[in-house]
Amino acid sequence: MFWWTLYAVALGCVVGFRLALPLVRSSRHRLVVDEVRREALGVTSVVVSGRDIDRLGARAGQYLLWRFLGRPVWTRAHPFSLSAAPERSRPRITAVHVGPDSTALDHLHRGARVLVEGPCGRLHAGVRTGDKVLLMASGIGVTRMRALLEGLPTDPATWSSSTGSTRRPTSCSGTSWPRWPPSAARGS
Repeated sequence: MFWWTLYAVALGCVVGFRLALPLVRSSRHRLVVDEVRREALGVTSVVVSGRDIDRLGARAGQYLLWRFLGRPVWTRAHPFSLSAAPERSRPRITAVHVGPDSTALDHLHRGARVLVEGPCGRLHAGVRTGDKVLLMASGIGVTRMRALLEGLPTDPATWSSSTGSTRRPTSCSGTSWPRWPPSAARGS
């Protein structure tokens, strides 16, 4: 009897958390593909829209498991990180084409239904224990760090470069990024 109970609990968890919860969340938020952008050769961004997306609880730097209905591979969930700080109604993911599933993102059409699981991951500003932050990434992982950077409180007086210079950047509006390392540190 013990083993049958254990099997039933395991099956209930799979059905509840892998099927029912994503269906309920996705139907509540009515997620659809809003925009598909080719960022560069082999890199695609997908912007999703819906209602009450802020209630999903996703933070910059986290990832969700995405299923895009209408694709041959909709039965498989894919872990894509948010590539921009989540706006109220338009989260964005960016993926590099490394296989048939990520390449298929390029062929999504506007209005395609989306199922999500998550958010997952502890890489977000809510787990910080201090004021200083060091972000390091390479490749497509830069998009996740960019989203995290957008979600952090900005105080340009505390920025420093990898060379140790703490000179304040001359331009730090929301759309322009300071050049690092500062020209004084490069010897020019």
